[in-house]
Amino acid sequence: EVDEELAFHLEQRTREYIARGMSPEAAREAAAQRFGDTTRVREACTSVLAADRKAEGRRTLMRVSSLDVKLGLRMFAKHPGLSLVAVCGMAIAIAFGAGYFALVGNFVDAPLPIEGGDRLVMLRNYYLPGPEAARTGKSGDADPGVFDFVQWRDESKSIAELSAFQDDKRNLITEDGQVQLVRIAAITASGLRLTRVQPLLGRALLEEDEHPGAPAVVVLGYEEWQRRFNGDPGVLGRTVRLAATPHTIVGVMPEGFAFPIFHRVWVPLRLGGLAAAPGAGPSLIVFGRLADGYSLSQARAELESIGERVAAAFPQSHAAVRPRVSNYAQAFLGIDTPAMQVGIRAVQYGAAFLLLIVAVNVAVLVYARTATRFGEITVRTALGATRGRVIIQLFVEALVLSLTAAAAGLALLVIALRMFREYLKDWPDRPDSFPYWIQPGVSADVFVYVGVLAVLAAVLVGVLPALKATGKRVHAGLQQFSSRGAGMQLGRTWTALIIVQVAFTVAILPG
Repeated sequence: EVDEELAFHLEQRTREYIARGMSPEAAREAAAQRFGDTTRVREACTSVLAADRKAEGRRTLMRVSSLDVKLGLRMFAKHPGLSLVAVCGMAIAIAFGAGYFALVGNFVDAPLPIEGGDRLVMLRNYYLPGPEAARTGKSGDADPGVFDFVQWRDESKSIAELSAFQDDKRNLITEDGQVQLVRIAAITASGLRLTRVQPLLGRALLEEDEHPGAPAVVVLGYEEWQRRFNGDPGVLGRTVRLAATPHTIVGVMPEGFAFPIFHRVWVPLRLGGLAAAPGAGPSLIVFGRLADGYSLSQARAELESIGERVAAAFPQSHAAVRPRVSNYAQAFLGIDTPAMQVGIRAVQYGAAFLLLIVAVNVAVLVYARTATRFGEITVRTALGATRGRVIIQLFVEALVLSLTAAAAGLALLVIALRMFREYLKDWPDRPDSFPYWIQPGVSADVFVYVGVLAVLAAVLVGVLPALKATGKRVHAGLQQFSSRGAGMQLGRTWTALIIVQVAFTVAILPG
């Protein structure tokens, strides 16, 4: 095309010079000199045109029209058996994968439902590996004692409102004699104060309540207030017994508040009567809030330094012990170490592998269906459709299947999680390993995750069979296809895929 264009312009210039009286030979030479270096012009024009053609080809390849979607829906209805099998299989796989993703995300990434909940930290001790650990047989984490709590509280600047609590269960006995075993948090006043949550009625715990000999007081959770006192606003000042000790009700916390883990009854932690010698006394659960301007890494460095000083001063009890600072929510779930984080994420994303197995199965079925459309593909190719355009069409058809499956899988997941939440709501005593901030649900991340799974499934189900179906045999001609029928066969690749995925499915079935 470029050569023809150049020849046309040279001919026009030559005719112009001949009309002025020049001989044909002189006119052609003058026209060539006037035009310049034709080779350079030819290369430049060819490069521009080639780039334009490639860009147009890419635009055509990636263009998905409404007709593509309509054909996908038509194929969906034309093969109801295959469509039902594909959608059901992928929907169940997507529901499982998205369910794992949602639950793990709810456990690992769920923030504490309080102001600045992501800045709450837990402090624990851990045993250093080495000769001392081998001699004593102690390893892993160790709950701190009163001595550790006092040292950290007095020396730490990176952690504000350092607090502690003890977990306990006692019988709560009301004035009318009703008895119920409840979970109690004996907690420092600062522990409730750092949550920034105001009581619904009355007051929270005060430092004065922690003094030995102070009147025994109790703060009730909203659920206990409703269950034991029918939401009576005059509950303040009434007396309940915790085990054998009478306690005066001084406050009621708002609905849904169960800090520090799953507690609905709070009493003051009285450290004055507890032993504070190194290595002596009961263990505590210690936590606090990162001070303004400090990060978690800075708090870890500071506590490590404090631990070194304490170990030097008290080698007999702390030589092999160091403090550790972790995210509050993750520490309670035991997933605050790098190894646990990697393992949890592997489970979260690895559950999607079930969809890959199902998608390979569906791809084999789709390939078998595509084989019956060999004539259609050959005709479209003969009419000018590129291989990429045919692949895009088959991909859109698979995308219709996978998006339908994704919608069905999400619906299954939403229903399952709703039933689970209702079950928890009707369960008076939630399990000890289920912190109150865990509320199973479907977040925006889950929708993105399911969308990625749907596209991935469409690639496996649509593109892989399309690549096989639009190979060299498409160009063998309509006559050969008409006489011999659909000559496409599974071949070694697909046979190997079937064998591998069946073997893998059988292997992981016990797991």
